[in-house]
Amino acid sequence: DAPRYVDPNALSAAEWAEAHLNGSHALWGDELVTTTFSGFGHLRVHYNGFPLFNGTGFVRSAVAQLAVGDYVVLDAYMTTSYLPDVFDGPATEQPTAAIAPADLQKFFNPFYFSEIYQNSVFTIFVIDRIPPVA
Repeated sequence: DAPRYVDPNALSAAEWAEAHLNGSHALWGDELVTTTFSGFGHLRVHYNGFPLFNGTGFVRSAVAQLAVGDYVVLDAYMTTSYLPDVFDGPATEQPTAAIAPADLQKFFNPFYFSEIYQNSVFTIFVIDRIPPVA
């Protein structure tokens, strides 16, 4: 989905993130997140993030790599667009279609994640507590 969707919304989100996020913590997201926040925001993006987004619960392999203070970034195209490779990482850990909206609902749990930024394309959460494995 990148760089097709790099637009003023992406650039404003990258500027905000560069000014407000802690650069020592990783961002978890798809290729658009990598392009936007690493390329324009100069922030560190987690490699091979698909396991975190896949499914309605959290898998052990993803949870083991999370840190309190890391960021999860959702974008509006995750559930509507599919252009391989969607996530940086091995070809074996890639979605075969757009991510189901239900798979992203797990991030809207305020016990584990706090929403800290939103525009029409991006929603950024900070990880407050490590969620349990499903």
